Amino acid sequence: MRPSLLAAPAVAAALLALAGCSNGPGGNAAGPVPSATEINCEDPSITMAQYTENCTELEEGEGGTAASPASEAPQPIDGGTYTWASGITVTYKVEDYGTFDQTQDWCGDGSCGISQPADSDIGLRYTVSVPADFPGTLEPSGCAGSLSVVNGNDEEALRLYAGDHYSGITGPMLAGATKEGLTQYVIAEAYAGKQFLLSSSCGDTSYSGERALFTGNLG
Repeated sequence: MRPSLLAAPAVAAALLALAGCSNGPGGNAAGPVPSATEINCEDPSITMAQYTENCTELEEGEGGTAASPASEAPQPIDGGTYTWASGITVTYKVEDYGTFDQTQDWCGDGSCGISQPADSDIGLRYTVSVPADFPGTLEPSGCAGSLSVVNGNDEEALRLYAGDHYSGITGPMLAGATKEGLTQYVIAEAYAGKQFLLSSSCGDTSYSGERALFTGNLG
């Protein structure tokens, strides 16, 4: 099976697929960082630098300073679990498929990167559970989360693609339901073993900004 970029609109929202052969989720980390007033912290296309600078700071309130919901301590990306105030739970698990074992020019002209045989082929399996007393249904399109490298450039470090192991979750999910999906990434050889951050707002059904963070070394 020839690997392909995930670019369909429905998949793009869920899996951060890149329109026009732009590289991995999070966009271009080397580009200018907008001011805090221009950042939508719920937008999965923002970079790690934008998210860290604008979405994890303490907020002043009438009772003094209070931590933003986005500043929760990160869980391990391999086996970490988070439950939102809504009762929705997501668990992530890393699957290592070894090396990529091929040269892949993603846009055919080198303009959006070329993956190499020595790069790593990584899967992130995610399991979503909706509580039995949840009102209505859950749209799980964003539950795959947004992966970014902690130090470096996202465009160089990783690429989301539709490999042999990829499997998305289609919704809606009913109360009491549990579903499982898997996103697949190529991690560049130069970034193998580096720290990555996965952010997810899967269970934030009230749009409060409550975002779960997961971190670990990949590749």
